Amino acid sequence: MNILIISGVPVLSPASHLVHAKADKYFKKTLVVEFESGTAFTFRDIQVDPIPITHDSCDPVGFVLESHEGRAASVTDFGIVTRLITEKLRGCRFINLESNHDVDMLMSGPYPWELKQRIKSRHGHISNEESLGLLHELAHERLEVLVMAHLSEVNNHPEHVRRSTESFLRDQNICAPHIVIGDQYLASGLMKI
Repeated sequence: MNILIISGVPVLSPASHLVHAKADKYFKKTLVVEFESGTAFTFRDIQVDPIPITHDSCDPVGFVLESHEGRAASVTDFGIVTRLITEKLRGCRFINLESNHDVDMLMSGPYPWELKQRIKSRHGHISNEESLGLLHELAHERLEVLVMAHLSEVNNHPEHVRRSTESFLRDQNICAPHIVIGDQYLASGLMKI
């Protein structure tokens, strides 16, 4: 938090997150832009569309950002692919998409049964297969960058995600975006779209 306060980077937050008792302490020297989930707004020269998603947290959202140069989206931490998510992400040139777990690895892995059920639930995380199912709906000739993100360290493997994503894209013959496999501990390189 101190980095944000010192640098003056604005914080965009759902209004529901700012009612927390400590919010004033952290944000009093920072420009805070409040928004409502599901209601698009403009921030500087970018149209921001916060998409309601299902997850076991307070007012979770994904984002679609649009400028005169095109559209970009980031959707992670969601348990089901809804029609709204699919429609909002159509036509994006850049997509940061959750590919959380391999179902077989999850079910045979070390997590307690209750946690496995939560991860697979409507308020948990989407699997690699569900992510590729959404990508099947979103693939178009102008998709330039695809980041497969929020991979479980225990129930997924980056190379498995890379191979299955590359295979899917090769077979669909619509687009050939640059694929990045997200890493929890390393920043990706800069991507120009």
